[in-house]
Amino acid sequence: MTERFFELLLNFGADWKVREVESIPETDEVDIYVEYVGKAKVYDYAPPRRWRHLDMLQYKTFINAALPRVRMEDGKVKTLFPPWADKNERHSYLFEIAVIGLLLATKNQTQTMKLMRCSFDVVNRILHNASERGMERRKAEKGKIKRVGIDEKSFRKGHRYASILSDTEGGRVLEVEEHRTKKACGKLLEKGLTVEQRNQIEEISMDMWEWFRVAAEEKIPQAEIVHDKFHLIKYLNEAIDKVRRREVKEHEELKESRYALLKNEENLTQKQRIKFEEIRKANFEVSRAWEARENFKEIFTNKTLARLYPF
Repeated sequence: MTERFFELLLNFGADWKVREVESIPETDEVDIYVEYVGKAKVYDYAPPRRWRHLDMLQYKTFINAALPRVRMEDGKVKTLFPPWADKNERHSYLFEIAVIGLLLATKNQTQTMKLMRCSFDVVNRILHNASERGMERRKAEKGKIKRVGIDEKSFRKGHRYASILSDTEGGRVLEVEEHRTKKACGKLLEKGLTVEQRNQIEEISMDMWEWFRVAAEEKIPQAEIVHDKFHLIKYLNEAIDKVRRREVKEHEELKESRYALLKNEENLTQKQRIKFEEIRKANFEVSRAWEARENFKEIFTNKTLARLYPF
């Protein structure tokens, strides 16, 4: 009865049968022993293996099996690999999927290791294997990439950066290169895209970092460079705050007004909204800077207005 129950849960197919289930309360582990009952004529069996599977209740669960070996028509002996795991791994596909899901949620290998109750090496191996599979799938894809984006990501302490190339329509990272120098940006485009792909690029979005622009013009000269909305608004916000800091020395009303001026109106708290209205009515220089930002934002939502300012 117990064996049949686990067969239904595991659903490994008609060729595999649960022979025995053993619980070890001292270590909170469950071992499920599976045997091959398929039609292939078995030559012999490989030594027993143990795979980590998804936990059941509070128990760490393991699949155990001696994989059958069969003699092929050419006389060679081949191991039949199981449907629940990759031939080189000691964890099941479902365990790997759960680990990847937690990595995406936590963005932290150590936390994932603790939650999955496994070693750091297992989590790190799954992470790298998943990345390599993704890279192989990317190489095999034949679709054109027309629009890409270049961005930067700071890491560790100090001004340490990585440059990131992404497929903006496909929503995926294409390549990462340490640093954001001219040389690094050039290597990013060369490694992330084949010559044929570079010739197909129509548009590159980026912030206003000089070496991104220079590398794009050298490596993909036909592509149109687009400065993305996020960074443009960021620069405008910095300009507003610069004006505010200069004016606050002369106008008491501008104290503690930074977030009232930089937030979108719909996100203001009641206190910030009152402060914002006071500043707006006073017609300070920073008020005019705020109006300039709002007029600029209108370009992204008003096509008619955008056509009047083709930059």
